[in-house]
Amino acid sequence: MSRARTILLECVVVFALASLLIGPKFRLKYMQNWGSIDSTFIADGRMLAENWPHPQWQPLWYGGTRFDYVYPPGLRYATAGLTKLLPIIPARAYHLYTAIMFAFGIAGIFLLVRLGSGSRIAAYLAAFATASISPAFLFLKHIREDSYKVFPQRLGALVRYGEGPHMSSLAILGPTLIASYFALQGGRPVAFGLAALGAAWAVSNNFYGATALVIFFPILCWAIFITTRDWMVWVRAAGIGLLAYGLTAVWLTPSFLKITARNLKYVAQPMTNGSPPLAIACLLIVCLLSWWWAKNDFSKAYAVFVWGSMAMFSLNVLGHYYWDFRISGEPDRLVPELDLVIILGVLELFRRMWTASSITWLKPALTLLTIAVTIYFGRFFLRHPWKYYIRDDYTQRQEFVISKWVHENIPGQKCLVTGTVRFWWNAWYSEAQVGGGSEQGLENPNNIVMQWETRMGNNAERDLLWYQAFATDCVIVHSPGSTQQYIDFGYPQKYAGKLPVIKEFTPFDTIYQVPRRYVSLARVVDRTKFSQLTAVPQEANDKGLAAYAAMLETGPDRPVQTQWVTTDHLRIEAPVEANESVVAMVTYDEGWHAYSGGKALPIQADVLGQMRIDALPGKQTIDLIFETPMENRVGGWITITALAMSLLLLISPLFGKKRI
Repeated sequence: MSRARTILLECVVVFALASLLIGPKFRLKYMQNWGSIDSTFIADGRMLAENWPHPQWQPLWYGGTRFDYVYPPGLRYATAGLTKLLPIIPARAYHLYTAIMFAFGIAGIFLLVRLGSGSRIAAYLAAFATASISPAFLFLKHIREDSYKVFPQRLGALVRYGEGPHMSSLAILGPTLIASYFALQGGRPVAFGLAALGAAWAVSNNFYGATALVIFFPILCWAIFITTRDWMVWVRAAGIGLLAYGLTAVWLTPSFLKITARNLKYVAQPMTNGSPPLAIACLLIVCLLSWWWAKNDFSKAYAVFVWGSMAMFSLNVLGHYYWDFRISGEPDRLVPELDLVIILGVLELFRRMWTASSITWLKPALTLLTIAVTIYFGRFFLRHPWKYYIRDDYTQRQEFVISKWVHENIPGQKCLVTGTVRFWWNAWYSEAQVGGGSEQGLENPNNIVMQWETRMGNNAERDLLWYQAFATDCVIVHSPGSTQQYIDFGYPQKYAGKLPVIKEFTPFDTIYQVPRRYVSLARVVDRTKFSQLTAVPQEANDKGLAAYAAMLETGPDRPVQTQWVTTDHLRIEAPVEANESVVAMVTYDEGWHAYSGGKALPIQADVLGQMRIDALPGKQTIDLIFETPMENRVGGWITITALAMSLLLLISPLFGKKRI
């Protein structure tokens, strides 16, 4: 059997063993883990499966936002695709995909070490240790104490916290890096194509996985460059990066990056002072030491990559824990990557020790030591690898009971939902909520202000103004004693006697009705007066908010009907008189276009980031259509071109092409 087939067979064996380790996850639907963000990706996959192949707009979250902005497409399309293909329910599809990716990731680590170091033993040890233990527990007390019986962090993040996208992205990094390792050396077009495809796939699953790739890839480039002194390494690296971006250009648009960067403040703390200089200093030290030790010696390239990565991830994660180091995002989220580089670093040290030493017993001794340490620290997990997968009957949970009742009794009403009920609100039904599952994807920042003030404040009158301004029909309040996990309202009793009760599920779970003239997403307003409204400051008792709500609720008393024809098409039936406009309480985006009688109507953002349409007098049928933005159309052609180029690279051996 050829070497390539032997290695492929070994990868299949490692994949099978890793699959056995997490066996129940392949069949899992719902767990006793309702605080997990699994719900977000299950809901997202369900929504996509029902609106296949690609909705432009997500109307259920945050008053609406672009579907592409919500999250990178990899996992959501995998979940929806499996749902439609097999077919299975979205919850099962999500767990199936993430289980496959977890096992694939362990096999990918085996492949990385097997080809990078050339050692079969080191590769098996790396796969075994990565699947079983978390060395970071030795340094991060808060992570260790949060782990269930020292459940490996890589798997704990997946199973306990719903980090399916991140762990799926991390799973792709091993094969991507080893493909890059060969592509950067030149003469390997297939490796070049695989490196670009792998990078694009990693980014398309999760941005923390993409962050890890951004750290790994330059270190790998440096390792190849200093050990070969081939300046073309940087040209090839740029080519891989450009091709990878081309593969994602259809969704990773400039506006996507802008929105994500702006909204990072909602999901992560800001950069700390002194972190950039410290990062630069650490990088310079890595470069200088590696240059001194490995210059012109390609046999040391893999070691430079591993130990350089170990240094940079240690600074990022351990530096955050001990010195509050932070450049971007939350460093604690990169603990699985830290585990990986520590394992790879220690094993590469051992491999070099037994290779350089003439002591015959050193290799088996270090091998047995690695196995013994892994078994010792992973002993509970290895004895009980399936213990944590505790299934639950979702039909008895408040998350399902409340959403089902709303869907059956007051469908079409937008609710302010909190706690784990918010997490799971759209896992089964398509009822709109004020919030959503991914703050980094919202377009209208006023939505966050509204949620913060209504949940944390104690001013029911002001809350009512916010609800009316954002077309909120009901509020679901949970107080201490509720079976759902999180109590988000600081003053859960503030609506008692002030808002009518629609339904009381328990003394701790109540749905209140918001008084609005019409259950509709649009109102007719006086154009002149509405134009004179000022922005709403983020402070209590603001007159601007009261004026805005009054314009909607006490303006021209003519019912307006709204209907979502599709996710990208909102139809409005409105009787309009002279000098009047129609306000659609949907987030404004330049992709929206308004038409009536075949004619385009002026549309603009109002002071709360919603849409004002200047319609003509008469009984109007207004069709709001979200049309594909130019940047996505251009990105689509770029992606098609990049896919064609990748395919040519993969089949190039058939035509005898050997150099890049």
